[in-house]
Amino acid sequence: MLVSWIVGSNLIYISEYLYHRDGTAWLNENFKNYPDTYWNVIVFLTSGVEDYVPDSSYSKIITFLLLITGIIIVGFFTANLVPILIEAFNDKHFIKQKPLHLQFKNHYIICGDSRKLEGIIGQLSYSSIKQNRPILVISNGARKIPILCKKKYKNVWGVEGEATEQKILSQADVDRAESVIILADDMEENAPQAVNSKLITTALKLSEKHTIVELKDSSYLKHLKRAHASEIIDVNQYSTRLLSQSILTPGVSQVFYELLSVSLDSNEIYMLPMKDLAEIYDGNIIGNSYREVVNLHLESLAQDFIIIGYQVANSTENRINHDENSNGRYIINPSSNNCEYGKDYRLKRLDKMIIIAYDEPNVNEKHNKSLRTRESKMKGITMQDNFKTSLKNEQTLSNRERLNLGRAGFRDHIVICNWSKKTEQIIRELHSTNVKNPVPIIIITDQPQEVTQSTEDWMKEVFIVPGPPLDSKVLNKASLETASTAIILSDPRDKEYADSKAIVIALAIEAINRNVHTIVEILESENRKHFINTQVDEIICVKELTEKLLSQAALTHDISQLYLHLLTESEDTNEVYIIPVPATFIGKSWKDLQKILFKYDQEDIILIGFITEEEKKVNERTIHNHFGNIINVNKIYINPKKKTGPGEKGGDYIFQEGDKIVTICYCEPDLERFSPSETN
Repeated sequence: MLVSWIVGSNLIYISEYLYHRDGTAWLNENFKNYPDTYWNVIVFLTSGVEDYVPDSSYSKIITFLLLITGIIIVGFFTANLVPILIEAFNDKHFIKQKPLHLQFKNHYIICGDSRKLEGIIGQLSYSSIKQNRPILVISNGARKIPILCKKKYKNVWGVEGEATEQKILSQADVDRAESVIILADDMEENAPQAVNSKLITTALKLSEKHTIVELKDSSYLKHLKRAHASEIIDVNQYSTRLLSQSILTPGVSQVFYELLSVSLDSNEIYMLPMKDLAEIYDGNIIGNSYREVVNLHLESLAQDFIIIGYQVANSTENRINHDENSNGRYIINPSSNNCEYGKDYRLKRLDKMIIIAYDEPNVNEKHNKSLRTRESKMKGITMQDNFKTSLKNEQTLSNRERLNLGRAGFRDHIVICNWSKKTEQIIRELHSTNVKNPVPIIIITDQPQEVTQSTEDWMKEVFIVPGPPLDSKVLNKASLETASTAIILSDPRDKEYADSKAIVIALAIEAINRNVHTIVEILESENRKHFINTQVDEIICVKELTEKLLSQAALTHDISQLYLHLLTESEDTNEVYIIPVPATFIGKSWKDLQKILFKYDQEDIILIGFITEEEKKVNERTIHNHFGNIINVNKIYINPKKKTGPGEKGGDYIFQEGDKIVTICYCEPDLERFSPSETN
């Protein structure tokens, strides 16, 4: 525009000068002076005032051309500049793109286009803000990732492109990253082979970094191991085991959700280096036994954390003293009977203590619905004698012949609504050889032909009721009114409406048996709110569980194996047990019971929390069910705080009738033989 104005003004001045050089009188004095010509051209072009019209025909043609040129130039800039300005304005609502000159260190990288991004960023943001560690997203849609919370997204950056390209990885400073999460691409759900191939390729590119890979298809597990993925989160494996554990121990999912959530008011599992623990107690505890360190902690009560085990470091120092194959292993609740890695193990300088805490310790500061089906835990769960007799004669029945056996003869059994790939694995877990006195399982499905046909032991007490679980008649055929547990699995055939169907099934179950312990699997965490007015006991969200596991694995390396250990049902692993408070401890405090277990540490019982019944509230508002009755829920308190505010429950909480305690141990503990008087 400036160039056209200068050129045009000069041409008009010359044209006017030549027009009047023969002595013709100047009709318009505005173009007689050279400096004024510039100003008057602008006035004429922008205002159209006739007083500034030039005399010469050539000048008028030049003026016309100037007008056309101005329109073209303005149009060109409008078409190109406005989108740039709009994009710049919109960029305020999306995450920042990492400049090439900016270098990151010890940051978290998330690779892939996935709906889980929001949840993972939310989980990592607490650590990101506290430790000033950036979160960097590598994605084809990195420029369009919205900022949902300014505080959480303050240190979130994007790099647009594929994580399989070395150029993109270099731009993301992957060599200096703390952890890399590789997500299965949600945008290519209809092309599972392409999704898994991309996971493997990305893992290979990052084989030298600590990578956490989300796996949806377990058939690709061996390929990811060959790609040297550090941690592989098999979504179905974790969710299936959590569903199974929730059936065996009602309420256990709440414990895991508490431990997996990263926030100011929740507990997480941390790895505390021995040197940091030594600073907390202001002494040299390296070389002491695990038992001595735990005793020191319980006696001092220095900080709000619970020691649940230790990790043997993968170091040259430890290899000298121990078997090389044991390096880096987790020891949860060390057994008193284990001579090598038990309570008397001498802790080395590079070992770490495994703790449950609200935050990483500050080293600068000085129902009786227990369905546990192992030995001695299913006392009230038996089949009727006539059913036991008939079962012996029906052990080899085909699925089709079993269809109508669920109409009578069942009590305290398990009802599973919908058949999916998870169902078979859940049944295998519930009827494994490690579970004593397995209870009958009734499957309600409108696709009975899809149920696995097998005469193996794990299917001998499994029966089918054909029909939709929405139908009350079908639910009655499954003897729901006498069932102990009902589990609603998401329907794999209709993912879009699976959660909606689950709500309707939950209401149908509630109408028949309001006392049955109900566990629901949902796909989207946003749908939790729709269950507020139901009496569903536990909600397990696959997406949410995956987000939490991936985030925890990024924050604390190899921790996914620790959670898998706690979710594994076997004689030589620990599980989380929820049991009623011993009658002798009603009216006594959490601290009293903690002292007893400290005194009898050979029992290998770790007390980590308690559960008490409270009114269900949302934003301080009491929730009622569709009958108008107040809904009571079990409130869990993990690692009760030693100092609490008004109305809060902590270590001084007095146990009441109906309360339960949360423990980590190898088998269900019998605490009735202990007496509070033994603490004296």
